[in-house]
Amino acid sequence: MPETPENTEKLVRLGKIVGFQGLQGAVKVRLSDDEPDWLDSLKTVTLKTPRQTFVLTIRRARLKGPRQGIIEFEGYPDRTRAEKELAEGELFAPLSCLPEPAEGEYWADDLIGMAVIDASGGQELGRVKDLLSSTGGDYLEISVDGGETVLIPFIDEFFPVVEPENKRLTVARLEDFLRDAAQKEKPVEKS
Repeated sequence: MPETPENTEKLVRLGKIVGFQGLQGAVKVRLSDDEPDWLDSLKTVTLKTPRQTFVLTIRRARLKGPRQGIIEFEGYPDRTRAEKELAEGELFAPLSCLPEPAEGEYWADDLIGMAVIDASGGQELGRVKDLLSSTGGDYLEISVDGGETVLIPFIDEFFPVVEPENKRLTVARLEDFLRDAAQKEKPVEKS
């Protein structure tokens, strides 16, 4: 049985299990980072599933492609057990076990809850709900007034200023982005 985490240190989200590789219990992980410096050095991770939370020892890990990793854990010698106990799991590690993010990079969980400030008017538009990562890039999920949620690419063009120390980031060209997104969603009229 995997051990239960006892550490109360802040945990950082590293990725999510999105599938399984082969018959030996290896898991496919969608990584929160393009170039995970921790993949070769980290020995244990905390796994959180909808059913439980526990610590796993990494037996082997490798990068498979952009934001894709393959990880094997001690105690999971076959796919059947891995699918039963690890499916839908998210991987976390204590901040002290991870390298410092490079200039202009942030841990996903550090962005959650930040105020989103309009660059043109200075008013708060909403709060960051989550950072969603895919092979196509990162998107900030922002909860705006009225409870609506929007996804905006997390790139310098839209977010020129990020201030983790003030728990806020500035969004620019939001009107352009929302207008372009609305035009793409309009139904095509038949002629």
